[in-house]
Amino acid sequence: MPRADDLNDRVDRCLAAHVPALTRSQAGRLAQEGAVRLGGRPVKAGHRVREGDRFEVLLPESPDTPPQPEEIPLSVVYEDEYLLVVDKPRNMVVHPAAGNRSGTLVNALLSRGHSLSKEGGEDRPGIVHRLDRHTSGVMLVAKDDTTHARLKLQLANREMRKEYVALVNGAPPLEEGRVEARLDRHPLDRKKRGVTEYGGREAVTDYRLEEILGPFAVVCALPHTGRTHQVRVHLAHLNCPVVGDATYGGRRRAEAWAKQHRDPALLALLSDLSGQALHARSLGFTHPATAQWRCFEAPLPADMARVLAHLRQPPDGK
Repeated sequence: MPRADDLNDRVDRCLAAHVPALTRSQAGRLAQEGAVRLGGRPVKAGHRVREGDRFEVLLPESPDTPPQPEEIPLSVVYEDEYLLVVDKPRNMVVHPAAGNRSGTLVNALLSRGHSLSKEGGEDRPGIVHRLDRHTSGVMLVAKDDTTHARLKLQLANREMRKEYVALVNGAPPLEEGRVEARLDRHPLDRKKRGVTEYGGREAVTDYRLEEILGPFAVVCALPHTGRTHQVRVHLAHLNCPVVGDATYGGRRRAEAWAKQHRDPALLALLSDLSGQALHARSLGFTHPATAQWRCFEAPLPADMARVLAHLRQPPDGK
């Protein structure tokens, strides 16, 4: 229950004042992840506290030790004294969390011996934004707090350009379009997200059809917001879930088609696909130190490229 001097203050600032274990940035991140709730519904970090408000805060498990350096191969696309751009492989978790204390991108970054920003907290040094574990592609890492803050501001102001490429089941309804569908946690499964008409958080994704491959399609997705699982949920909302996505129906649907049409080669390639066929292809931003627009790309992972190569073959190899 807030005190009188908390009224009309931001909830992230209020939580930081009352919970010793939380900084304001950590409280804001918890709100962004839907872990700060009022009346059972997530609230934003900027929510103004009102009399009678009772907040529920889902705190993550505290790690016993800070993340440790680990010699893990890492593909660096670009690096200077302020930041890195890395090509995160599929199946790599971005930062340590409950159940994933090692083998993460953070562990790999720490082994490089360079300074990393502390803006994101002890468990997330340098991490400006995230990708799902089973999504590959370009990510930004900040080496100092000033760079981190300026990049985060670009994210908040929707000034970065993030472009994903996905192999999907079916095809979107238009060659180009926009999905404006709010997202919230699934009522029965906290690890999933779903489209909701009321509540939730604003989520906007533009899409462009790039190629039709029989019952599949290649789609470019450009998210304007950065909600958890946003691209995957929005594409599933269009009835074209990402191939290989076990959470939102894309893996089962693709495998069923391969079995029905007796395509054992495709079935084998789908089995080898180590996650969803979704790749953060490019990332554009204004460099905080030089004020120059920079854009970096990462090539498709090999297993996704092999599926596309198979689908592009003429029928009967002709």
